[in-house]
Amino acid sequence: MGEWQSVSIMDETVVHYTKKHLSVYVCKSAMHLGKMAGIQKKQFLRNAFTQADIGWRFLPGLLAGLLVSGLWQLGMLQPLDQQAYKTLFQVRGALPWDKRVVVIAMDEKSLKALGRLPWSRDRYTQLLNILTPTQPDVVVLDLIFPEPSPEDQAMAGAMERQSRVVLAQSWDRTGQILLPTPKLRQAAIATGHALNQEDSDGFSRTFIPEIEGVPTLGVSTLRVYSIVHEPIALPAHDQRLWLNWPGPVDQMPQYSFADVLSGQVPLQTFQNKIVLIGVTATALAEVRTPYDSNPPASSVFLHAAFINNLLQNNFLHPVPSIWIWVLLLFGGPLLSYGLSLLNPGKQLFGWVSLCIFWFALSLLTFCAEYLIPVVQPIALFAGTGIAVAMRDRSRVNSLLAEKIEQLLHLRNEAPTPMYERGSHALFIDNHQSVAAQRVMQLAELAEWFSRNQSAMTAIANSLSIGLVAADFNGTVWFCNAVSQRWLVLTLGGDLRTQIIPTWLSGEQWESILAELRQKNSPIPHELFREERWYELKFEPLSYLSAEDWVAARSDQSITAFLLVIEEITTRKAAEEERNQQLKELQRLSSLKDDFLSTVSHELRTPMANMKMAIHLIERASTDKQRDTYLAILQQQCTREISLINDLLNMQRLEMSAETLKLEPVDLVEWLPKMILPFRERADENEQSLHLDIPEQLPFLITDRSHLERILAELLNNACKYTPPKEKICLSVFSQLSSLDIVVMNTGSEIAPSEWARIFEKFYRVPESDRRNQGGTGLGLALTKKLAEHLGGTIQVISSSEKTAFTVQLPLREIPVKDR
Repeated sequence: MGEWQSVSIMDETVVHYTKKHLSVYVCKSAMHLGKMAGIQKKQFLRNAFTQADIGWRFLPGLLAGLLVSGLWQLGMLQPLDQQAYKTLFQVRGALPWDKRVVVIAMDEKSLKALGRLPWSRDRYTQLLNILTPTQPDVVVLDLIFPEPSPEDQAMAGAMERQSRVVLAQSWDRTGQILLPTPKLRQAAIATGHALNQEDSDGFSRTFIPEIEGVPTLGVSTLRVYSIVHEPIALPAHDQRLWLNWPGPVDQMPQYSFADVLSGQVPLQTFQNKIVLIGVTATALAEVRTPYDSNPPASSVFLHAAFINNLLQNNFLHPVPSIWIWVLLLFGGPLLSYGLSLLNPGKQLFGWVSLCIFWFALSLLTFCAEYLIPVVQPIALFAGTGIAVAMRDRSRVNSLLAEKIEQLLHLRNEAPTPMYERGSHALFIDNHQSVAAQRVMQLAELAEWFSRNQSAMTAIANSLSIGLVAADFNGTVWFCNAVSQRWLVLTLGGDLRTQIIPTWLSGEQWESILAELRQKNSPIPHELFREERWYELKFEPLSYLSAEDWVAARSDQSITAFLLVIEEITTRKAAEEERNQQLKELQRLSSLKDDFLSTVSHELRTPMANMKMAIHLIERASTDKQRDTYLAILQQQCTREISLINDLLNMQRLEMSAETLKLEPVDLVEWLPKMILPFRERADENEQSLHLDIPEQLPFLITDRSHLERILAELLNNACKYTPPKEKICLSVFSQLSSLDIVVMNTGSEIAPSEWARIFEKFYRVPESDRRNQGGTGLGLALTKKLAEHLGGTIQVISSSEKTAFTVQLPLREIPVKDR
């Protein structure tokens, strides 16, 4: 107790001393006052700015974020976003088109050879007949045939011979659906809409896989393609997909419609390919792409790009808008805070470098198929940098004078005054500029703070407990050697990152801060980590801040706290040992009460029946009634004796007072004699009892009486619960190191939830004794104890109207004297 008392008294003294002196010398100074002897003017201005106006550091970034958010929501940044989208593709460069997709182009050459559109449907019939022998995987017609034609029958026949033709459908400007003619629609294996979803600048960037229940032409094509190939994963029907254009359309395999008809293109070119047929002639079905805007491409290449993305599974994945909002509303203030810590030159370099870095990051993620915003973050970085520079320039001069006055007030109110240097408290050279004089004053003040802080640090480092002084933001002002070792802390570091979640949860931390702000001492927290117990105590630190001195306020504000960490492993070990002893005593007391209650109930029941039987014998009027009541009395006496014997046997086994009488047992000879009484009982119950035992079995070294009691109990239960006409079987199986004795009966089943409980004392399966034959409720519990006493185990398995109890006993070597 002397050791604990001394530590407690010392800790209390240290806490008191720290609160009275460390809070004055350390907590009121900047977190790096000890290094201010060689301070430069710009460095101190940044430190003073941090202490007085930390909230204002976030304001320029917040305003820039709100401005960019407003411009974004008003759509004023959309042209820049659209240009950034095209720029990313152009900087990334072209990717190879998927070789499984080819285009048969209805180009200028075809129009010149075959005439102006629309063509006779015989042209398409002729093309399908040419393609059929080549066995393309899918033929896609990016054309709509809404008007019936006499040539539909021939074209439908060609489509059926091709068997995998996908047709296009769309909507007109009034919303009326445009479908292929019924004959063509019936001959097609699928249809898909060919609607082009353009942005305001005429570029097609996104697709919705399904509109009004109609899939896109590309989705329908891939569904058909999956019939003959391994299925392609398709997107959700309502998911907006961003196209990842592979490259210029002239790099895609494409062949003139006229050349295919004239046989100038080898037919094997289309074998096992997805063949898209569509208009590519100038001024028809134009589509602008990042690579083809002047002149534009055509809509068939839009569907080709969509199919390419589906085959390659390389759609662009845009960042959700919520992250853009988070960046604008939180990234701006954080950037503003970071830039305000730098000098003007580094601020300019910082935000320009950040803009370049963001574009490079956008390009890298774009190459990885992720689309992150470019314009909004760069606009935020530039706006925040300009706003921070303007704010710093307007406030830096006034802050310098203000901070010096605050430090002078703090010095004059300290318990130990600053030493005099001649006749002046601070050395001032009147020949220096005002700014230089301010810097000299700051250097003198820093020296005084540093000397007092060094004394407090030496005292704290000599203690065996951890001490940490920090503000409510978690910034560490002071920490001794013990706390540095336990928490891995440094001056100016963030206490929250080191203590959450390793030492405390976020909820506990916020609760503690709330208590400290109310000038209360929170309840100490105990925790176990790295095989040791620790206690964390928090105390509020109250002092007059520099702002309080300047405003002539006398009320002390709570803006910081002291954390005391003490290792309490020895104390917790003693408490744990006492708790374990108490729990063990409570457990034993509970077991005793439960056992006495159960035993008294079980013993009382037969006694009550015996008393009732005696009463009935006294009132019996005939010999037959008297004999009946005598039989009941004898049955209850037998039950009472059995219960008492079972309880005594159970008690001896639990106290390990029963000595085993091991002897060799020849099961082949002994078991047939042992089960004879049960054969007669089974015959009376109209049951069949079988013995399944090998002719050759090793001798079992065991206690014969215990084994007989186990088997008798199991056979007795089998006879009791087996319905008439059912079977009971006793089997023996020899293993390498054990013998398995199985008692199985049919016609009854035990639920799996009861398998473990049936071996408990006095437990009976509900409604299992349909013939009311009774029992002590200790049979299976005693059987399990006997099996374990013999070094074996017993388990039950029951299903499909069959129940089997397996007793596994070890095979021991026969003693020499018994051989």
